[in-house]
Amino acid sequence: VIIVLYLKYVADDKNKKKKVKQINSQITQAIKIFRNSVMTGQSLVQAVDEVSKQTNEPLSLEFKKIHESVSLGISMDEALSISSKNIKSSQYKLFIDAVRISNSTGAKLSDILEKIEKSVTKQTEIYSKVDALTAQGKMSGLIVSVIPFFIIIFVYLMEPDIMGVLFTTTIGNIIF
Repeated sequence: VIIVLYLKYVADDKNKKKKVKQINSQITQAIKIFRNSVMTGQSLVQAVDEVSKQTNEPLSLEFKKIHESVSLGISMDEALSISSKNIKSSQYKLFIDAVRISNSTGAKLSDILEKIEKSVTKQTEIYSKVDALTAQGKMSGLIVSVIPFFIIIFVYLMEPDIMGVLFTTTIGNIIF
């Protein structure tokens, strides 16, 4: 039972990480759509609706939830706050917080979103470089850890008598 619960926890954690990764890959598109909508004079509710229509899942679902919440009478600030808490992405949180602050202070949202878009684009580039280098290191570690077993098999196939000493004598067992 404990193993099943652990595996379920690991699977849920992987799904959450996958969702955050998908959202991070879509966030620059969402910021562009949102900024363009605001620049054309649309309200925040209309901009949220545009993002929900023009992006793919899972980001479109989040913006649909925000739009539905506002349609049901929840304030825009509260709907954005709930959405920010649901998604554990720093880039998404930055975007949502900028919209919330701009909405409450009256700052020019399009300028703020332009700067955030540049920042998020740079972050995404850095994360992708880090992922590539990490994958390279993991592959190197895997290869280095497997090589001794291949050497043992190779020597056993070439000289079974030499390898037999490792398995049949006490000193060979200690060395092995």
